[in-house]
Amino acid sequence: MRAGILAAGLVAAGLLAAGPALASPATPPTGYGAGSGYCTSYSGGVTSSYSFDNVYACEGSTTGSTTFDEPGSGVYAWQCVELSARFLWAIDGIWAGPGSGVEDGADLVSVVHSNYPKIAVSTPGPGSVPAAGDVISLGPYGGTSGSDGHTAVVISANASTGQFEIMSENAPIGAAGEQALQVDLSGGHNGEVLFYGVWTTASWLDLASTTSITSPPLPGGNLLQHASFENNNWGGWQALPASSSDVVNIQAYAASGLPEGQYYLESNTSAAGGSIYQDVPADLSPGQSYTFATWIRVHSASSKTRAKVCLVLWGIGSSNQNGQTCKTITTAWTWIAAPYDVNTTGQTALRAQLYEDTTGTNIDLDGTQLVNR
Repeated sequence: MRAGILAAGLVAAGLLAAGPALASPATPPTGYGAGSGYCTSYSGGVTSSYSFDNVYACEGSTTGSTTFDEPGSGVYAWQCVELSARFLWAIDGIWAGPGSGVEDGADLVSVVHSNYPKIAVSTPGPGSVPAAGDVISLGPYGGTSGSDGHTAVVISANASTGQFEIMSENAPIGAAGEQALQVDLSGGHNGEVLFYGVWTTASWLDLASTTSITSPPLPGGNLLQHASFENNNWGGWQALPASSSDVVNIQAYAASGLPEGQYYLESNTSAAGGSIYQDVPADLSPGQSYTFATWIRVHSASSKTRAKVCLVLWGIGSSNQNGQTCKTITTAWTWIAAPYDVNTTGQTALRAQLYEDTTGTNIDLDGTQLVNR
């Protein structure tokens, strides 16, 4: 896989030969790639001082393949594609690593959109500025390294001025960094951003406002009671504070424009780790597979517009096991799912549980499902 780097007179240092797309491998666990320890898990890897949503840009002397990129044997590992692909997986559960078809920084956005058509793609112009948490492709050419282009994670933005900042790997070359870019809000350079002093073609995955990123609601019989909370009925769902001194609130409300029905469930926690859950009796056997899934968002009236949550499906019995998906969500409805594969005997129940890591923020659920796959 090729990964673009910045030019500025050093283009030759970053051009990598293209290779054929690989067969898609088994993906790593959900949320993998986050945390300050990821970079140093590779020989020569260094955790930089740059991070966003607990995903750190790497640098150092590592060469060759990593989980999220295959730049080639002996080639500097921490290419721009590595960071964008890792961020997409760790935060959004979107695979852009080996086997996805992504070849370089310039094509990452278009390839991911092709693989996940419900993710909106935006381009710069009047009224169109990326938001924090979006992933951007730049180039080819312009302020990038020629045909490979560049890709990065948007970490802040000002829609009124058109300026935004990105977090990159291999920018500057061989190091991690942050760069300020500019959208021309007058319309003089539509489709381009000012990047390293050059107007450069750009597009981004509009993750902050995408309604549905991954799967549609799952087929099969739903094992949950009152899964869509219609008529203000949420019996079976319970609150579980992180400690005896904490509080978790839970209540159903009516609204229009919901993913399913006319009611949704809302919860908030006073301490990180508070949760809501529903237990379902079940006679589980090794080899069975279940999935807990839901539409979820941060309520638009909350003071915060992003929140970290973990969707967990437990097998409960002689030993407790789980499958989980952790994600940073926004005010847009997003579908997330947590699969669980039974691999032991003695499990007598399933627990569908949502953990909230952001305090004082209202989290909304709708159309929950628990199905035997």
